[in-house]
Amino acid sequence: MNEILVKQLAIDFCTEEGAVTSRENIFTVYTPLQGRRIFEEGECFLKIACINGKILASGKKDIIAWVRETFKDRSGAWFMDVEALHELEAGLKMFHCQIAQAHPFYIATEMSEVDTKDYEIRIFEGEELEQFRGDERFGEAFYRALETMAVKELSTDSERKVISVSAGLPLQEQNQKYLQSMGTIIYLKGSAATLIKRLEGSNNPTLEGTENKEEKIKKLLKQRDPVYEKFADIKVVTGVKPFDELIAEIEEKLKA
Repeated sequence: MNEILVKQLAIDFCTEEGAVTSRENIFTVYTPLQGRRIFEEGECFLKIACINGKILASGKKDIIAWVRETFKDRSGAWFMDVEALHELEAGLKMFHCQIAQAHPFYIATEMSEVDTKDYEIRIFEGEELEQFRGDERFGEAFYRALETMAVKELSTDSERKVISVSAGLPLQEQNQKYLQSMGTIIYLKGSAATLIKRLEGSNNPTLEGTENKEEKIKKLLKQRDPVYEKFADIKVVTGVKPFDELIAEIEEKLKA
């Protein structure tokens, strides 16, 4: 199996690369990890892939326990068969869930050339990206592209500086590499109550169109906090101490 694919499957299904290439089926509890899609609360309860005759599954603790017990000795070769999917669907009803999507994907065993003669492929960079601002086809992805472009440029600047980044920027693995190359990363950790107060009246693109912004902020914090905790070199809690004491704490930790 392709090494890049093995690495990504290990991240997507919260396991080790050796487990992906083993013969045993793999069942893990979903954990937000760097480099994998971060699902919102209630967006995805179970994710399953079948490759090389084995089953890879990751999901909520109670659901994955049932899936493990039911399918641990099954072959993944025919998991997409209608009968197996009916069995899965019936079991998910116990958790008030149902199958939302099922897709067959075929992975080539050899590299092949793609004929693009009938397509126009363009790469947009810098100020060219501005033409897509406000385009509903891109939404938050537009702002994330601008962030990556900016942090990449900053990573080549040797001047010492303090850089403040958006809450979503560190979730992208490529951005983490740029930040790590620049120096010490400090996680300014705020409680849900603190963040809700700070973002009151905010036009943050992540919160656009959200009816219950407080609930959305709580969900995002729950998803992102484990990534921040693992990624940061230093962590300080904000919204509790006066500003000057917070600065003193950061300075002390930087000296340690």
